[in-house]
Amino acid sequence: MISSGDLDFSSPQTLWYLILLFLGILATAKPLLQELRGRLRPVTKSELQKHDKKSDLWIAVDGVVYDVTKYLHTHPGGVSQLMRGAGKDASVLFHEAHTHVGIMCGEFIQSKGFLVEG
Repeated sequence: MISSGDLDFSSPQTLWYLILLFLGILATAKPLLQELRGRLRPVTKSELQKHDKKSDLWIAVDGVVYDVTKYLHTHPGGVSQLMRGAGKDASVLFHEAHTHVGIMCGEFIQSKGFLVEG
């Protein structure tokens, strides 16, 4: 395993390594999302819109619906930032603010389903 201490970030070889690593992550992301969709239920846009309160807050990012209610008060950007995406597809907002991270489900964020028309 290579650690960040092993990498010379001024080296072209390191740049290519990082590009290939990133492309490998992208290549695995689609099958993982498809597998995740197989375990989640469809959530319509109209259902998503009902979850737009601080006490019941869902957002959709890249087609997956998340319950972020428990995460609301620990979000580093604050309550107001999460509320901007409350009850809707927040993909654009998420990617504008999070160019380097993805959503990690766990104790505070739960996957609820995948977004469908309706």
